[in-house]
Amino acid sequence: MPSSTFREPPQLPVAFTQTPSSLLDDTKKAIATSRATLDDLVKIPPSEATFANFVLPWIHDRNTRMKTSSLTTLFKSVSPSEELRDAAVECVKVWAEFSQEVVARPEIYVLFQAVKDKGEALDREDQYYLDRKLSQLVRSGAALPEGPVKERFQIVTKRIDDIEAEGGKRIRQENGGIWFTADELDGFPRDALEGLKRGEGEDDGKYKVTFGTVDLDLAFKNCVKAETRKRMFFGNENKCLENVPLFQEMIELRAEHAELLGYKSHADLVIQNRLMTMDGVTSLLADLQQKTAPASKSSRDMLRKLKREHLLSRGITETDIDDRLFLWDQLFYMRLVEEQENELDQNKIAEFFPLQEVVDGLLKNFETLFGVVFIEILEDARKSLMEKQGHGVSAMTWHEDVAVYAVWNEEALGGDFLGYLYLDVLKRQGKRDHACCITFQPGFDTIEGGRQYPSALLVMSVQQPTPAKPTLVRHRSVTTMFHELGHAIHCLVGRTRYAETYGTKTSRDFVEIPSRMLENFCWDPIILQNLSKHYSHLSPGYMASWKAEHPTEPEPSEKAPFDLLQKLCASRKVTLAPLTQRQIAFAKFDMAIHSVSSEEAKAMNAGETYNRIRSECTSLLGPEIEVGDFGWGSGHSRFSHMFGGYDAGYYTYVIASVYSSDLYRSRFAKDPMNGEEGRRYRKLVLGRGGSRAEMELLEEYLGRKPNGDAFAKAIGG
Repeated sequence: MPSSTFREPPQLPVAFTQTPSSLLDDTKKAIATSRATLDDLVKIPPSEATFANFVLPWIHDRNTRMKTSSLTTLFKSVSPSEELRDAAVECVKVWAEFSQEVVARPEIYVLFQAVKDKGEALDREDQYYLDRKLSQLVRSGAALPEGPVKERFQIVTKRIDDIEAEGGKRIRQENGGIWFTADELDGFPRDALEGLKRGEGEDDGKYKVTFGTVDLDLAFKNCVKAETRKRMFFGNENKCLENVPLFQEMIELRAEHAELLGYKSHADLVIQNRLMTMDGVTSLLADLQQKTAPASKSSRDMLRKLKREHLLSRGITETDIDDRLFLWDQLFYMRLVEEQENELDQNKIAEFFPLQEVVDGLLKNFETLFGVVFIEILEDARKSLMEKQGHGVSAMTWHEDVAVYAVWNEEALGGDFLGYLYLDVLKRQGKRDHACCITFQPGFDTIEGGRQYPSALLVMSVQQPTPAKPTLVRHRSVTTMFHELGHAIHCLVGRTRYAETYGTKTSRDFVEIPSRMLENFCWDPIILQNLSKHYSHLSPGYMASWKAEHPTEPEPSEKAPFDLLQKLCASRKVTLAPLTQRQIAFAKFDMAIHSVSSEEAKAMNAGETYNRIRSECTSLLGPEIEVGDFGWGSGHSRFSHMFGGYDAGYYTYVIASVYSSDLYRSRFAKDPMNGEEGRRYRKLVLGRGGSRAEMELLEEYLGRKPNGDAFAKAIGG
C-alpha cells in the first residue's frame, strides 16, 4: 500500500475556495496581466528579437496563464456547484477569446519569425518549441494579413469556441434516463439496482436508469429483455438533441475556418506536425478494418448462435426467433459468452475488487514500475497545509469524496517532490460522467529558477458504496483506472522546462499511447490477483452481509482464484476485434465530417453519416431495418470528443491500440513489473513530454520504428 509517512511538500496545494465571481475575476486579472506583458514584448523591434528577450518572456507568461486557465477545466467537470460549473464554462470562453486576441496581433507572428530567421544556436528543446510555436501560430491565423479574410476568420473562430463550450456543457450536464419496472430490469445487478433512484407518483415502483456510463454499461450487459436494452440504446443516442443544430454548424464552420487558412479541410489543417499524415490515417483505418474483419465475423457468428440458444431457452419458438445481432445486443451476449463459454461472471469477479484495494494496488504498481512514492494527505496534514494559506481544512478539495496524494521520487532517484495527485472517482450529480485525467496545474521551470509542480486529477464515476458493500470495481473500470492514472503519471514525472510541453502536452495522436500501453497490465492474471481482495475479508460486517446473501455457499477466498483470472484474460480475444471495429467506426465518422469542404459540409447529414458508418464498420444492425434509412438517431450529438479537442483526432485511440501493443509486447510482456524497464520508459518517453518529435521518442525507446505486428497477433490477424 502507498506510504503513509507524510512529508510537507515544497509547494502548497491549491486551496479550493473559489466562487463563481472570484473565478471570473481571477480570469480577468490573469488576462490583464498577460496583456500588459505582451504589450511590452511587441515593442521589441524584430531586428533585435532573440529567444532570450522575446521567446522566453513569452513562455513564462504562458506558464503563468496556464496556472489560472487550467483550473477552469477542473471546475466545469467536477464542481458540486452548478453556478461554479457555469462560471467555469464562461471562463473557458473568455480564455478562448483572449487566445484569439493574442494570435490576431501581427507583431507576435512577426517577432517569432524574426527569431527563427536569426538562426540562433538553441538546445533541442528550445528549437523544437520555436518551430512548433511558429507552426501553431500559422494554423491559428496569425500570419493572415489584415483585411476581410482575417476579420471573417476571427468571427468564425470565436463562434466555434462558443459552440464547443456550449455543446460540451450540455453533454456533461445531461441527467436524463428511463423509468423501468423491476421486471423490465430483469438481470440488472441487485446491488446496483438498490442504488437507483426510486419513482414516485406515476413512476411509483419503478427505477430510473440514467444515461450515465455506469448505468448504461450495467443495462447493456445485464438486462435480459431486449426491449429494455433497445429503449436504453435509443434514449442514449437521442439524449442531446439540442446539440444537433450546433453540431451541424460546428462542422460547417470548421471547414470554412480551414479554407480561410488555405487548407482543403479541417482534418487537413489539424493533422499537421503529428505522428500521422492524412493519407496515413486513412490507410491505418482501412488496414485495421480489414485485419479485424475475420475475428469480428467469428465473434458475431458466435454471438448469433448464443442469441438463438438464449431465446429458445426463454420459450421463444423457432419461427419467432430473430437471431440478427443489433447494436443493443453485442455487450449482452458478450457477457453471456464470458459466463457460459468461459465460466465468467463479471459481477462475481467485481466482488474481488473493492475500490480502495484497487486504488492502493494500482498506486503500488506505479511505485514499482516508475520509482515514485505516493503519500496520501490525510486530515491532520490537510489541516496544516490549508492553515498555512489561511483556510479551513475543507478548502483542501472541492468535495469530501476526493482523495489527495503527494507524489515523490523514490530515494534512489533523489527523493524529490513531483506534484499532487487527486482522485475523484465516485458518482454524483452534476459531475462529469466520462472518465478522464485533468492536469489542472501545469509543471514548469519558473522565471526565478525554481520549479512549479503539477497537479493531476483522475475523474471517474463508479457507484457509491452501500451499507452492505463497499464500492466494487468491475474489470472494465479497473482497466480505465489504470489508463487514466497513466495520464497522471505522464504529467507527474514530466521533466521539461515549459508548461506547453509538459507531461501530456504532446501531439494529439501520441497522447493516448502511453496510457493505452498500461491497459495491457490489466490483462495479466498475476497483476490482477495481486490487486484483488474479496470485499467480505475487509471487515466482519462485510463478511456477515455476504454470508446473509449467500447462506449456502462456502466462504470466498481472500484473493481471486488464479484460474478464474486466467479465463478472464483469455476472454479478451473474443472482444478485442469487434470493440476495435467500434473505435474504427468513430474514427471514420470523425474523418468523414472533417475531411470535406465547407460546401460539402452544408450538404452533409451528420446523424445519417454517423449511423451508416457505424453499421458498415461493425456489421451490427440498428433501427434502420425498421425505418428504411440511417436517419433514425442523433448519437453524434452526444459525441463529447467532437466538442472536446479530438476533432479530426479520434483516430488517436486506434493508433494507440496498435503502437501500445508493440511497446508492451516488446518491452514488458515477459516481465510486466520490471522496475528497471519501467524507469527506462519513464526517462525516454514519459519524462520528455512534448519537448521533441514523438516518433523520435518511440524509435529511441524501441530501437526501431513502431509497427502493428503485435496488435495483429493479438486480434488473430
